[in-house]
Amino acid sequence: MINELLAHSPGTPGNWIELYNTTGSQIDIGGWYLSDTEIDLKKYRFADGTKIDAGDYLVLYENTHFGKLSSDPGRITAFAFSDTGGKAYLTS
Repeated sequence: MINELLAHSPGTPGNWIELYNTTGSQIDIGGWYLSDTEIDLKKYRFADGTKIDAGDYLVLYENTHFGKLSSDPGRITAFAFSDTGGKAYLTS
């Protein structure tokens, strides 16, 4: 689940989103997607084999993972969360 999101950060590392595994089992999210719009749900793809342990967190940062300055191979289309409102989408 999407647990926390920082959408307005003027400094490094920029926006970030925290995912949380609420279950008692490890979850494989490899091949899942993250986006800021339902029009294009495939802006960031989690690498195959990406897992979140039971009760654990995974944090993704704009500058490192999904933003325009990112060199993460999972970034398909760069994006940033808006400080004036918006949504985050996690899809499988």
